[in-house]
Amino acid sequence: MKTKRQPAPKNGSPLPLPTQHQLELTLGLPTYKTPEIRRFLRRVDGMEDIARRTAETLAKADGAIIVPRVTPELLREALARIAELRPIEEGLYPYYRRAYENRLAQDSAVMSSVLKVWRVVQASGDEALIARFRFLGDWIARHHARGPRAAAPAPVPPPANNGGPTG
Repeated sequence: MKTKRQPAPKNGSPLPLPTQHQLELTLGLPTYKTPEIRRFLRRVDGMEDIARRTAETLAKADGAIIVPRVTPELLREALARIAELRPIEEGLYPYYRRAYENRLAQDSAVMSSVLKVWRVVQASGDEALIARFRFLGDWIARHHARGPRAAAPAPVPPPANNGGPTG
């Protein structure tokens, strides 16, 4: 059975949501920390077919080759787990992306508003107002300030000829 990503339905409706059983399965899965995830080997095209053929060939080798911690059964179980997890991932991904992108939009709106408040406070020149919003200025200085932009150096005029010969 070849497992390929399902394309989104042409009518624009999202893929079906995972079943209750699939969600329960997902809740029982382990979570990984970022350093662990970074060490995962990335899949490449044809991985499932090659793994299936490798499992079959290992099984037919009848003990002629022993690979520590790798057996045909382990490969088949991992492939079955991939086939079980893929539809769950594909069903949830569009909803995750929609929530993620909308949260990013709200983050942007909040950051824009906060920065705008600080610019207006600074532009007011009112020292009492600036003091009242000092916490905001400090926070921006720590987390968002780009620092003053270096002014472009003044162009250097060409050396004066001082009446010497030209050419």
